[in-house]
Amino acid sequence: MKENYKKINERRQFPRYNVTISISYIGPDDRASGEAQAKNISTRGICFSTKKPMHIGHNVRIAFSFATETILSTGKVVWSEKTDSYLFDNGIEFISIDEEHLKIIEQYIKT
Repeated sequence: MKENYKKINERRQFPRYNVTISISYIGPDDRASGEAQAKNISTRGICFSTKKPMHIGHNVRIAFSFATETILSTGKVVWSEKTDSYLFDNGIEFISIDEEHLKIIEQYIKT
């Protein structure tokens, strides 16, 4: 798996960093699931692209590999917008993530 990291220059409380990682997600009804490509990440959330928009306010379970660890999280969809005729970017706020997994994310975005 290829991983790319680059800080996005934004004025946010929690800076986001560009990443190219594959993720798996499962929506609230277990039918809205699939594979997606993450675009950026912070210690508070992740953005990834899907073929269909996600519903704002819904919870989603996420799994992805970061370095040699598999990160598991539950997040809440806080925004979803169409980027082109085929994809939607979805902003997910982490609402449940293991402290060790959060530390792994923090280590990678600080380097």
